Amino acid sequence: MRPFKKRLAYGAIIGCLVVAGGEAAHAVTIAYVGSVEGTEVVDWRTSSTTKSFDVDGDNVYGTHAALHPRIGSTNIYTSGSQEPGFTWLGYGPVNGGQFINAAYTDVDNLLDPSVNTDAGIQTRGFRFELTGTGDTYDNMRVRIGVMQDLLSPAEYASDSQKTLRLEGYNNNPEVSSGDITIRNGNAGDGVAEMYFFDITGASAGDQFQFIALQNGVSTGGSYIGPVSFDIVVVPEPSGVLLCGLVVAAGLITRRRRSPA
Repeated sequence: MRPFKKRLAYGAIIGCLVVAGGEAAHAVTIAYVGSVEGTEVVDWRTSSTTKSFDVDGDNVYGTHAALHPRIGSTNIYTSGSQEPGFTWLGYGPVNGGQFINAAYTDVDNLLDPSVNTDAGIQTRGFRFELTGTGDTYDNMRVRIGVMQDLLSPAEYASDSQKTLRLEGYNNNPEVSSGDITIRNGNAGDGVAEMYFFDITGASAGDQFQFIALQNGVSTGGSYIGPVSFDIVVVPEPSGVLLCGLVVAAGLITRRRRSPA
């Protein structure tokens, strides 16, 4: 290989290393993924019910951690302090409360999916912290689901003009999913829904908050239902793979053109 070609190849390789380093150190992102309703939401902890947005393949929402608001407390399940999970920190961004009603939609009991229980809600939203060790979230995607449309028939009509927003708090306050409109602004009908958001680039100790809004304002009429938390490995960065293919193709072409 001639000196110029060598320099070109070495430059391409160095460029790939820079791309790899840049993608490995990517910033925190939050994105809305989509929603489901009906049986798979009610059976959120039942593995025999197919889950459209399950990322770890076990057909359970909230494998790594989950939360169910209860009166006077918050029922949290987590796989352990050394594993991915979250800690409920309180209501955010303003004071809210927890409510439960016998007429609310029945969903799987968080700890025992063989029985159903009345869905609990927390108004206005909540704040949480990702838990684990320093490398828990390296190359991981966190998927969080939150339930909606859980209220009693007497409250259906008022359960309208709702939006949800997931945003960073302590370390990444500028990151946000933006406001996600629920049911196109229409009133609820008691058919349980779940809305999913992905966080990438996070670290243990990062705090985030869900904000529930009605008519653009955080009020007692806006709420968050049970919450699921799952993680999955982020696929290999496409930029690194493409760069590697370009370098390889260049070297092969050069060899073919070299004299015997």
